[in-house]
Amino acid sequence: MMQLQINYNIIIMNKQSSTVSLRISSSLSDRLKEESTSKGISFNSEVLKRLEGSFRNNERARELLNLVELDTKFFRVKPSSTYYEKEKILKILESIDVDRIILAARKDDLNGAILVMIIHTNFASFVIDSFTLSMARKPRVYEVEEILELIKSSGLILLTEYCRTYVKDTRDFPIEEAISHIMDSSPTLITNMNQYVSMLKI
Repeated sequence: MMQLQINYNIIIMNKQSSTVSLRISSSLSDRLKEESTSKGISFNSEVLKRLEGSFRNNERARELLNLVELDTKFFRVKPSSTYYEKEKILKILESIDVDRIILAARKDDLNGAILVMIIHTNFASFVIDSFTLSMARKPRVYEVEEILELIKSSGLILLTEYCRTYVKDTRDFPIEEAISHIMDSSPTLITNMNQYVSMLKI
């Protein structure tokens, strides 16, 4: 993938600016340019808004949790169309402090492979075992690739493990039993995302 190096200024509290160098993908650069153009603001302003927004999202999540008493720390993310399934995963990864990611795969009725994930955060675990995301055909390939690219580009790959064998279909399992089964598959630290991709491309 072609990489672009982008320099921009961050305004800090004492009104001075600090120049930071970022290396991002060309596709992300294009998306940022499109967003800034549509809003009539500079590329720099768009980057700053999104960085600042990521901190606000985490603060809002913590504020919301302080208002409620959770009966569980485990949540099964509901399935939908593959596009919205992808968007749900991206929002969790982008909006919440992630502690650990477990990647797995299960076989479908046609012996293809379906993406399975557990996302552990600082307050709860999100189980994704009912989705239909796969790399069997386009555009699903692109949807899975976008998720895996975010994990790599954001540095979350350092917190990511994968199950080297296929897991059972846990959709009908109680959520804690589903997590237990996936974790019993002995996930190991991932060193190359291709290790996991090869399991999905069957």
